[in-house]
Amino acid sequence: MQSVQRRQAHIRPRPAFSIEARAVRPRKTFGDDVVDWPSTARRTMGANGLLALIAILALGLGVLVYMLDRPQASVYFLPQALSFAEGHRPYFGALGGQIPDFVHVYAFILLTVALSAPSARLTSICAFWWLVDTLFKFGEHPTLAPRIAAAVPEWFQHVPVLENTAGYFLHGTFDPLDLAAIALGTIAASLTVRSIRQNKPREKAHASPK
Repeated sequence: MQSVQRRQAHIRPRPAFSIEARAVRPRKTFGDDVVDWPSTARRTMGANGLLALIAILALGLGVLVYMLDRPQASVYFLPQALSFAEGHRPYFGALGGQIPDFVHVYAFILLTVALSAPSARLTSICAFWWLVDTLFKFGEHPTLAPRIAAAVPEWFQHVPVLENTAGYFLHGTFDPLDLAAIALGTIAASLTVRSIRQNKPREKAHASPK
């Protein structure tokens, strides 16, 4: 009897089962990686800000081409005070004809990615803007431009920007090199986005030992 009591005295009571409340941060797995969404959001905002900055700088280059190399009458949004194309050779040379086409698709892909949700597919965004710019460029073809201009609704004439729709197609110049510039701009934008995203290393959350 005494030996039983001694053994019971050495037995420690087990603590009651309790659940420790912990703040759980949302996570999602991709393959073998565990993505910490709060950290990912901070990195995404930084990457998107960089993409937007690059896009704005690229658009600035396109505006510079219009200011320095294009006659003021051929550019809808350019006021006379900002046109410096007369009286000198084109500063951008032969490339000045294709830089705006390259820059437009490049910058708008970057801006769209920067403003889209992380789940948006880069391939779809690139394909969309490539298609839009390519169709507009084909619309400047001499055989298509008059038909498109004739089909423009009359009420477009009373809406700013839209009022220039018919003139855009009628006075535009179709050049196969412009199509090449659009394709190169699309590829360059895709490479830019992928490069910036890859340079942002993912943080991995390791499970604590049990």
